Amino acid sequence: MSILDRVLRAGDGETRVNVNVLVHGQSGTGKTYFGARSGKRPLIALTEPQARLTIRESNPDADIVPIETWEDLQDLFRSLNKMATDGTLKWDCLVLDSLTECQKRLKDEMVSDSKKVKADNKAEPTVQADGQLTIKGWGVLIDKSFALVRAMRDLPMDLVCIALTDEASEGERRYYRPSVSGKRLPGDLAGLFNAVVFSFTTNKNVLERADWQEGDQQHVLLTRGSSDRYMVKGHRSLAVYEDPDKAREMLERMRMAWKDMGGSTTPAPAPDPEPTPEPDPDPVPEPDYTPDEVDEGQIHDEMPINDEQVGALREFIGMAGVKESDVCAAYGVETLEQLPDAKYDECVKRLGAAIKRKQTKAKAGAKAGK
Repeated sequence: MSILDRVLRAGDGETRVNVNVLVHGQSGTGKTYFGARSGKRPLIALTEPQARLTIRESNPDADIVPIETWEDLQDLFRSLNKMATDGTLKWDCLVLDSLTECQKRLKDEMVSDSKKVKADNKAEPTVQADGQLTIKGWGVLIDKSFALVRAMRDLPMDLVCIALTDEASEGERRYYRPSVSGKRLPGDLAGLFNAVVFSFTTNKNVLERADWQEGDQQHVLLTRGSSDRYMVKGHRSLAVYEDPDKAREMLERMRMAWKDMGGSTTPAPAPDPEPTPEPDPDPVPEPDYTPDEVDEGQIHDEMPINDEQVGALREFIGMAGVKESDVCAAYGVETLEQLPDAKYDECVKRLGAAIKRKQTKAKAGAKAGK
């Protein structure tokens, strides 16, 4: 039998098209909420127990499987693969929350296993005596992480992977990537997904909600940009900004876009009894703002400062002899941790001026006392 006997026409058949999305962002920006609403009855592989309340509030029909070890993840894949083979798969979407923590579980397992290796073992070690991975160990970590995500992507169900965001600097410019170990891994993982989106929180009405009021916060998903500052991978069915509340609708739009190109789909394992709405004739409406404004303005203005910057500001506040609460009030935030990154340099300059005034006043007082 020739390999050509297995050729299939792309537009034929009733195979369901699965949609895969990677969402990354800082903690508290709506990633878990998005994952829980990505399917009618999603299965959520959860590494962080505190997220259960969010899942229950966003989708009480979601099922949760606690993930405590890397072996748990492997066991989950084997079980889902067997159910898919048997035709008993009952979930329409698998959510991995979070990929960042899952990789840490793998590293913990590697360190634990290294302690069981006999002293006379001649194999090249993957873990050093101090518990840090060797070069070979990092390679194993990266390869296993990629292989598991690829295997889960190939299951007959939608896949949503959630990750924290890493902030990297190059000169004065900052970049935001999924928080996973391995310099090339974020980019390699992006190739496995139909879309990669960045989640953030803003106090502006980016989603143009009619009920929005001044001061309200919105969780927003960025799907594309004009630069590589935020790692995103767009899809023709998605707008620049998307609402995480409409996660399931997003996935269906992506699926319908494929169907409109000549494909064919069958209902999900747990179909929605309500009819699927017709897609917008123009699935990617032109926004009132440009991708440049998205990258360089809107999101950057709302990104909070990091822990190192918070520590530096507290040190300056002490040197200036001012109250932290007064500094926060000047920028309309409750804590320094909420200070927008775009305001950091300005805050440093103002505190620097206050320190200089204090020093000048102290010198003047010292001279007067002589």
